[in-house]
Amino acid sequence: MRKLAMALLLSAALPAFASVQSDLTSGVSAADAFAAANASCDTAACTDQVLADLFAAGVAVKDILAIATDAGVSADAAGKALIAAGAQPEQVLTPTAQGPGNKKDPVVVTAPTAAPNISPN
Repeated sequence: MRKLAMALLLSAALPAFASVQSDLTSGVSAADAFAAANASCDTAACTDQVLADLFAAGVAVKDILAIATDAGVSADAAGKALIAAGAQPEQVLTPTAQGPGNKKDPVVVTAPTAAPNISPN
């Protein structure tokens, strides 16, 4: 069922991916490609798909996270969208920018975990 839902979502978003891919190929920056594709989005799912399109086009995860958070997308939502798109959780859980003097908060994504194994005594 999940694969069917993802297939339907991807088929509906293929024109967006084509737009992001063609923008990047023509030399448009990833931030501008995100802004152009996201301008017509009116749902979080649409924005998630634009983030997934950037990932599929080969934009680095840390760059996508920075672009998304600069555009007002929460780091948690952007991280979850990238993990759903196939990014490794380790990539997403890394701070968006590192180095002395950087004031940005690290990205913290609450990844789903299994329930603890508690046995009765």
